[in-house]
Amino acid sequence: MCEEWEECYEAPADEGADNNEGDMEMDEEMETESDPAIFNLIWGASNTLMVVAAGFIHMKYTTYAEDLSTANIGTNATWTNDVIKESDPIAAWFTQAKIMGGLYFSGWLLWALNLGLDNAGGPIHMVFLRASEVLALAPLITLYLTFASNGDYTTCDDAETNSTFVDSAATISSCTDGTDAKYGDSGSLVVKVNDDPKGMVVVLTSVFAVLNLAVAGLTFAPLM
Repeated sequence: MCEEWEECYEAPADEGADNNEGDMEMDEEMETESDPAIFNLIWGASNTLMVVAAGFIHMKYTTYAEDLSTANIGTNATWTNDVIKESDPIAAWFTQAKIMGGLYFSGWLLWALNLGLDNAGGPIHMVFLRASEVLALAPLITLYLTFASNGDYTTCDDAETNSTFVDSAATISSCTDGTDAKYGDSGSLVVKVNDDPKGMVVVLTSVFAVLNLAVAGLTFAPLM
């Protein structure tokens, strides 16, 4: 029996407080796990990286085409800068750089506008949200273009079987696996073909695309 009325009807003093503290801790954990600001910044950084990658591809092949033209036009007038740039697979790399630049820069621009407007849920925010969902496929497009461009190459031995290869920058500038004696910096047949940066470009672009795909997954996973 209770000796005093208060002893029978006294509510636990800390039970409500303990529940509130538990709820607050749970809310804080949820906010930490799915903080949209963190994902937003990571998404912007990964797209910035891809814009840089597109610029890198364009820069490397611009330099390569200029070097090929300068090294070979003295002995063969067909080796102009324009012809080399318009010949596959070099032309394919320029196309890829433009597509990547357009895709990722448009996403980056919307991201920057949304960030500048404090991610406030207005029209720009909704456009950015939908665009970012579509751009989640951009890394797959990038990987496809990378391996398609890399697959455009023919071997230099095959190119040599073409009777007009000496007169055609469009044929010989696309060959690979040539010996340094024929295609190196002092090649007896064509100079500097072996300086093609495709190995570096394929590795760099593929790694960046996979990272971007992972970021897209991390970004949208909390929304599913």
